[in-house]
Amino acid sequence: MKKFLILLVAIAFTGCSNLPASLNPIGISVVSQEKIANAVSKSELYAVGSAKIDTAGSFVAEGKARIQARENLKAKISNEVATIFNSYMLNVDNNTKKVYTAALPDLRNYTTETLLLKATEKIALVDDNKSYVALAIKKDDLAKESKFVFTEYTASVIKKLENIKILVGNSNAGVPIEADNSSITLPIEIDNGQTNTRSDFPSTEEDPLFN
Repeated sequence: MKKFLILLVAIAFTGCSNLPASLNPIGISVVSQEKIANAVSKSELYAVGSAKIDTAGSFVAEGKARIQARENLKAKISNEVATIFNSYMLNVDNNTKKVYTAALPDLRNYTTETLLLKATEKIALVDDNKSYVALAIKKDDLAKESKFVFTEYTASVIKKLENIKILVGNSNAGVPIEADNSSITLPIEIDNGQTNTRSDFPSTEEDPLFN
């Protein structure tokens, strides 16, 4: 009988030890681990927060555990989003990557905060004078939101480049000034077929230089 109980406990412990680290807080019992694992589906990304129940009571401890669970989930979401974005960047050439590099941290933070708003509480329990809370989001939402943010940013970049293209196309800056080859009209002396003679000039008597 003792051997059977030992074997049963060993099997249960082994099964729970395969749970993600976020579902295996230090000091939590096997039974509580199983409750948390059963509350979360395989299609969800989740994290667990814990807090010791002190003189303020279980209500405050549960609130602290919830805050910690939120921070733990935020870190996990951020890592997943970064992984997805990095996979998208494999399709970007080296020169264009420069356009994304500076923006990726902000895009990741924005996506993470947006997804965190969709987090739901899966379970809250007390075990050995500690409060535990598990929060989760759907993995499908994570994938969809990451793709949406990345593609929207890409569309925004394309639109800005198109506007620049239009502005440059309409600008004369840097365009060589073309020379005006049209003829310049100059006074034209009309030749009436007459030859100037001495009589055409004023006489010495009329010319003021000689007076």
